[in-house]
Amino acid sequence: MSRTRNITVFVLAMFFLPGLANALDFRTVDFQTSRLFNEQKWDSVVFLGKEALHDDIDYFYLRQRMGISYFHLGRYFPAIEHLEKAMKFNSSDLLTREYLYLSYAAAGREDKARAVSPSINKETRQRLKIRYSVFDQIDAEGGAIFSSENKIQQNPFLMGKDSIAGEKDVYRNSYYAHLGVNLNIGSKISVYVCYNYMDFLKVKYFQNAEPGNALVKIADSAWGKQYIYSHSKVANDTSFQYHMTQHEAYLSVSVVLPKGFRIRPAFHFLNVSYNNINVHHSQQTIQDTARFLRNPPRYLFIPFVKITDSYSQSDTSFSNYLGSLAIDWDIKIFRLTLSGSISNLNARTQTQGGLSLTYFPLGSARFYGTSAATAFFEGGKSRLIFQQTLGGEVLKRLWIEGSLIYGDLSNANLSNGYLVYNITDTFNYGAGATLSYYFSKHWGISFTYQFFSKESTTTYMLPNPEGPGRPVPATTISNYYTNTLIGGIKWKF
Repeated sequence: MSRTRNITVFVLAMFFLPGLANALDFRTVDFQTSRLFNEQKWDSVVFLGKEALHDDIDYFYLRQRMGISYFHLGRYFPAIEHLEKAMKFNSSDLLTREYLYLSYAAAGREDKARAVSPSINKETRQRLKIRYSVFDQIDAEGGAIFSSENKIQQNPFLMGKDSIAGEKDVYRNSYYAHLGVNLNIGSKISVYVCYNYMDFLKVKYFQNAEPGNALVKIADSAWGKQYIYSHSKVANDTSFQYHMTQHEAYLSVSVVLPKGFRIRPAFHFLNVSYNNINVHHSQQTIQDTARFLRNPPRYLFIPFVKITDSYSQSDTSFSNYLGSLAIDWDIKIFRLTLSGSISNLNARTQTQGGLSLTYFPLGSARFYGTSAATAFFEGGKSRLIFQQTLGGEVLKRLWIEGSLIYGDLSNANLSNGYLVYNITDTFNYGAGATLSYYFSKHWGISFTYQFFSKESTTTYMLPNPEGPGRPVPATTISNYYTNTLIGGIKWKF
């Protein structure tokens, strides 16, 4: 079929159009495009239509024929462009409305298809089985995050060379569940509401090193006695395992506007609960016998540093909020998105702004890509986050999508505030893939894998150089990684 179309276009270009090169006018274009359209020679209609537009010949039927031809060629985004132009010439034409609806739906722009559906007559809606209810779609998914630090270490090394204590808060395996629903509020407004649940299993390690002040022996001499001590450090290890749970509610509104624009305000609420564990270091100087002198009889003393640790636990719960806004602009095969957000995660204020470009180089949703950059600001510091996504239909009803993320995501958000990375560890980079299969137009399943490289912080305590008192904290960084597996199901009414 494709070879026949190419031959048709070649013959038309070689023999027919050269003869029209100096005589291409409205009457000729209208007659030939009408004939080719009725013969369903879609490639030829597009070829001749482009030549006509190049010569400033532009009218309703030319745009309509080109749009419908692009639709039958499976190039839905050019079809949308020409059918939208045709609607400007004649907004009441039923055939143009029908194919514009079909092109929006085939291109994956369900919101635009829903917006144009009320203008289609009742008979056509029944024939195309267009039915929109308030409940548009339900999706559910769940999975687990497997951490390379999952095993409880018996004696982790938490101290520097000269430190006296150390502590580390470790993320082990985590579990995730999600339930969402999309609602249609009129033809141009939709609302997405979802609930997320996270259960993080964590372990907090503590280690201290008390100076060894054990008396080894007492040596006699002519002048008296020498008390000899061992000064090797004695390490003490303590760990507490606990759960950190997180309940989330997300609300996003999508409003379709004229001229290819769409706005999407969103709000994300998070409530975090866990058992907070704190260590209290105390440092004091004590004295013990160093020597006994016989003449005159007296004792001499030596000072020792004694470290004492105590622990306290308290139930902790707090709530965080995030507000986000995204503005989309559809231009031919491109979608430009400008987004921004403000949040108060982990007792800090974050702001971020992003720019992304989604593109459909084949003129349909069968292959697409998104390139995005996000600027993140928190506490006078800033950083950049980069994303790249590619996806498409590899087999009938089977879709695959792969993504790469580079940059620190801690306390940042993606996807218009839907994804929030509020864990305290640092992100280095991530990669992932999603495989989706649709059994029908109503339901499908998906499987997602994600990999993240992260950094955790170990805090250790140094002796106070000014003498007995509160130890001085310092930090060191260690790397670990996580693997995420998620399965999901989606039902469309």
